[in-house]
Amino acid sequence: MSVFGFIVCACTLSLAPIGASVSSRPADSKAGPIDRSLRLTDVGASIGIGPARHQPGMGTGMNAADYDNDGDIDLFVAGGFGDACQLYRNEGGVFTDVALDSGLTDLSSARSALWFDADGDNLLDLVILHDQFQDAGALGPRTLALYQQQSDHSFVEVTIGSGLDTIPLLNTQTHAGAIAAGDLNGDDLLDLVVTTWDQGVWVFRNDGLMQFTDITEDSPLDGVESTFWQPVMFDQDGDDDLDVFIAHDFFANFMLDNDGTGSFIDAASDLGVDSAFNEMGVAVGDCDNDGDFDLYVSNLYGSPGGDQEHNVFFTKSNTDAGYTEDAVALGVDNGGWGWGTVFLDFDNDGRLDLAEVNAIEFGGADVPWKLWMNRGPMVGAPEYIAREAEIGFDSDDYGSALVHADIDRDGDLDLATTVINRPVRVFKSNTTVARPFNHWLVVRPRMPGTMNTRAIGAVVIIKTGNVSRMRLISAGTSFMAQVPAEAHFGLGNATSIDELIVRWPNGTQTVLTDVDTRQVIDVTPAVPRSGSGLVEYLRSKLRSK
Repeated sequence: MSVFGFIVCACTLSLAPIGASVSSRPADSKAGPIDRSLRLTDVGASIGIGPARHQPGMGTGMNAADYDNDGDIDLFVAGGFGDACQLYRNEGGVFTDVALDSGLTDLSSARSALWFDADGDNLLDLVILHDQFQDAGALGPRTLALYQQQSDHSFVEVTIGSGLDTIPLLNTQTHAGAIAAGDLNGDDLLDLVVTTWDQGVWVFRNDGLMQFTDITEDSPLDGVESTFWQPVMFDQDGDDDLDVFIAHDFFANFMLDNDGTGSFIDAASDLGVDSAFNEMGVAVGDCDNDGDFDLYVSNLYGSPGGDQEHNVFFTKSNTDAGYTEDAVALGVDNGGWGWGTVFLDFDNDGRLDLAEVNAIEFGGADVPWKLWMNRGPMVGAPEYIAREAEIGFDSDDYGSALVHADIDRDGDLDLATTVINRPVRVFKSNTTVARPFNHWLVVRPRMPGTMNTRAIGAVVIIKTGNVSRMRLISAGTSFMAQVPAEAHFGLGNATSIDELIVRWPNGTQTVLTDVDTRQVIDVTPAVPRSGSGLVEYLRSKLRSK
C-alpha cells in the first residue's frame, strides 16, 4: 500500500470547534538571502510521464486534481488529433496513463478540460473542450464533451442531451480557450464558463442530473464574438457570490460582477482591470496578505500595438475599492510572451511567490520562464526577485498550461507544465529538504451531502500571530489549466495555527483553533444530525472510501 493510501484509510472523523469535522495526517519574520540550495528538478520521464502529441495552436491544457479520491494529485493532459488525451493516475509519486482503460478513448482534437463534480456524487466528472485550429483533420463530432465518472473511476460520455451539445462546432479558424466552474446562482450546483479565441464565451447553468442550460444571452457576453482566454471565478467584492474575470486578448478584460443570482454587469472599467493588451493567463492570490485577492495576468512584452505591453499585476487594498496596476513597480512586467502563471509559496516561508511560463507564438521562449521569489514583508507589498536560473526553472521551451501541486505529498509545491511538441515537464521541488525549518499546512475543504462536494469557491484563511494568509479553492485558473481543490500554506517558523477559517461558498464559516502544522487536513461544515441530510452525509462518506 502506498503512503497515500495509508493516509486516506487512517483518517478519522471527529467534531471540531463550533461543529466542524476534521480528518488529518501528520506528516515570521522577513527572510534573509535566498537559500542557493533550493532547486526544481525535471523528473517527468523518471516518474512515468510519456510522449505527447499536442493540438496545433497556441497552447495545450492540463489539469491537476485528485480524480480518484485516493489522496494524491493526478494529471490530465489534452491530446491532439489522432491521439487520446492522457490521464496520469498518481500512484505514490509515480504516474500511469490510464486514459484508454478508463474510457477516455476519443481521438478528436482536444484543447483544454476541467474536473468538476457535476452531479454531487463526490466523483469528479470531466468536461473537455475541442477545436480544430490549423488542423488538417476533419471536424470532430463535438465542441464540448461531458464525461460522468463511475464508481469504479471509469468514464461514460453523457454529452448528448446534456445541453452542452448546443455549443456550435469550432471550425479550423476558431481556437478553443479554457473553462472555469463555480456556483454562480447560489444553488450549490457548479456552473460553467467556456471561452474561445474569436468566437466568444458561453455561460452554462447547471440544472442538476448532468443537465445544463445556455444562459449567455442574459450576460454582458451575449453576442461578443471576440478573443478570450482564461476565465477565473472568485468573490472580488466580498459579497459572498462568485464574480468572473476573463482575460481578453487585444481588447479590454471583463470583470463580471455577480448580484448573487447569476446576473452580471461588466465592472472591469470601474474596478480598473480593463487593460487591453494581450491578456492570456490569470493567477489569483493574496500576494500582500491583506485579506483581498489580487490578480496577475500574463501578456506579451513589447509594443506591437504602439503601447508598451506587459504583464499586469492588479493589487487591491480593500474589498470595497478597485485595483491598482503595479506590475512595473513590482518588477514582474516582463515575462516575455507569457502564458500559464500561478501564485505559490515555493519555499514555504509564508509569502506568495510567482511563476510563469512563456513562448513566442509557435516558437521557443524569447526570455526564460520566470520564477519570482517574494522577499518582501510578511504583510505589505511583495518584493519580487527573479530566481529562475538559480532554481532551475529557466527553460526556453514553449510553455503553455502551468499548474502547482504537491505530487509526492512531502509538503512543498511542485510545478508541471505542458510544452508544445514535448512531453509534459514535471519539476519536483526540494524545499522540504533545503528549508526543513519552514513549516507548511494543506487544507482540503469538503462539503459532503451537497452538490458542491469539493467546495469550489470556498476561501481558506489561516492566522498565525498578527499575520493572516488566504487561499481560494477554484476550478479553472492559469492558462487552460486547473490546480487541485486544496489550499497549500507555507508558514515559515510557525509550528501551529492560531486560527483556521474556512469561508464556505454560502457565506457561512467554520473556525478551528490550535491546528498543528505539517499535515494535510480535511475540513467540512457541521455534520447534519438527523433526517435525510444525515443519510446523505453518511452515503457521501461511504462513496469517498
